[in-house]
Amino acid sequence: MAERVKTSARIKNQRMPELVMAKLMDWIMDGTLSMGDKLVAEDLASKMGVSRMPVREALKNMEKSGIVESVPYVGTRVVELTMSDIIQIYTMRKALEPIASYNACKRISDETIKKLQTIQDKLEEVLFKKNPDPKKVFVLNREFHFTMYEACEMRYLVNTISNLWDYLAFFKLIYGRKYVTDSDSAKRMVKEHRAYIDYLIKRDAETLQKAVHDALDKHITGMSENISDYLVAK
Repeated sequence: MAERVKTSARIKNQRMPELVMAKLMDWIMDGTLSMGDKLVAEDLASKMGVSRMPVREALKNMEKSGIVESVPYVGTRVVELTMSDIIQIYTMRKALEPIASYNACKRISDETIKKLQTIQDKLEEVLFKKNPDPKKVFVLNREFHFTMYEACEMRYLVNTISNLWDYLAFFKLIYGRKYVTDSDSAKRMVKEHRAYIDYLIKRDAETLQKAVHDALDKHITGMSENISDYLVAK
């Protein structure tokens, strides 16, 4: 891994942990870092021209997000998952997220719907820029979904869904590139999100529940076709 990371990739001394994390996410998205690559704070600090402290903080934040993992006797590394793992996670998401959506539709306030519309406007602005940022797509897409799910007022359910999203964070970073290079994928995401907002406004819980389930079905097919090169063989 160290050989693939150019020493010239220096980071300015400002908001260090956030910038270190952003750089590591860039390296994941451009293929510099692959699944299972070991991440040594001292080596990364040297390559970026920063101290070890912000690198360690960035790695801790990335572990919370499910992008890296700490393994006993190995250290910190980019997360490893198999296609079997992904299918299992998506099976759980398909069971839980429609429930959260249904209950959110029953309880969501007009104010929260307006917040969702604002998030979606920001997401579309990023998606249709000349040079869109996949990291912003990653963040705004998650913010959109969890603003909706949290309206269900079922915190244990939402926490479980959040953990499942964390497990897939590496793939969502990789898959996020598709939405900034493929206009059809971006348009499909926008269409899905706008439909969710419409169902929420109409308080059509049953249709929203089905739409979320069907979208997850389509996404697992799309991901399996686009991320096979990043998977760990079982």
